[in-house]
Amino acid sequence: GCSELKARHHAREGNSRFLEGDYAGAVREYEISEQTYPGLAVVALNKGLACRQMMTPGGKDQASAVDCATSAFQKMKELSPGDKRGDQLYIQTLFDGDRFDTLAQIYEKQLAADPKSTAAVNGLISVHSRADHWNEALKYTIIRADLDHTDAEEQYAVGVMIFNRLYQKGGADQEKAKFDPRPDPNAPPPPKRKRRGRRAKAE
Repeated sequence: GCSELKARHHAREGNSRFLEGDYAGAVREYEISEQTYPGLAVVALNKGLACRQMMTPGGKDQASAVDCATSAFQKMKELSPGDKRGDQLYIQTLFDGDRFDTLAQIYEKQLAADPKSTAAVNGLISVHSRADHWNEALKYTIIRADLDHTDAEEQYAVGVMIFNRLYQKGGADQEKAKFDPRPDPNAPPPPKRKRRGRRAKAE
């Protein structure tokens, strides 16, 4: 009981530092709280959020901040598996931290467990698109189209992806790149053609 009370005291101090914008100080207080009593999921959550605040793309401490945040959210998932925020924040931090290899492994494992998982396929498309792995992104875009072969939009997405790639590489006419074969939903309906009756013959 005393350990938990002491841990909560440091957690509250961490919250105060967080609100003041002292994120490094907040992390230190949360770490003391964890060492004193490691069973508080809310401390892991708040520590992860404080670490995320220290993530600066291109900054010298970016890697350590990402490691700090992902580690905290993983611990939160262990302590409170029913709280979806742990997994959501973990995945979002991996994306924000450009941890594409880790993300690819996660989604590949999900796809191996369920080959028809569109969520896993969409995740892999997002990962490889963000990482500029064009061949892999195309591969999973085709897989998504195969999973739902009756969806015209999914088939169209494959063609658009290839066409855009050709356009970027100078292999497509720029004017034709603007062409969209789908009907414009905002266009007015075409005028109805009047039916002409037969002319009466002169007597």
